[in-house]
Amino acid sequence: MERLLIVILLTAANPAWAGEVYKWRDSQGGVHYADRPPAKADATSVPVTTCEDDACRELRERAYRETIEQYEAMQKDAAAASKRRQVQPDLNDDRVSLGMTRRMVMKAWGKPAFIKRRAGKFHGGELWIYRDGPGKTRVRFNREGVVTSVDD
Repeated sequence: MERLLIVILLTAANPAWAGEVYKWRDSQGGVHYADRPPAKADATSVPVTTCEDDACRELRERAYRETIEQYEAMQKDAAAASKRRQVQPDLNDDRVSLGMTRRMVMKAWGKPAFIKRRAGKFHGGELWIYRDGPGKTRVRFNREGVVTSVDD
């Protein structure tokens, strides 16, 4: 997190700005930086260098790109975790829903009474029939083994 903050500060810093920066530690040991020294703590001056050549500009741009890439990767990971959480309650509630695999259905409902396999260009897959009570429940899977419909 500290590294990310430094990268953001470097990318946002104006190369023409060259003031003094002070560094100090608080009573809990935390490090602080500011443009003015604190009144109640011993601060040391930190040298600030500016660069206006192409090498520095390239470093700032690379740091900015890396920050964006890290942010996008975190967003992608969060989206994947969210999808996993959406299927999990169905497993805990013994319900079958679209997108579940054969293994998930077997874990939720057990072995079906009958399995009908269908071959064909448009209708390939399996139909699992469960007999629970007076009616039948049908679970359809596509060729990849993912639930496409559940009929009571």
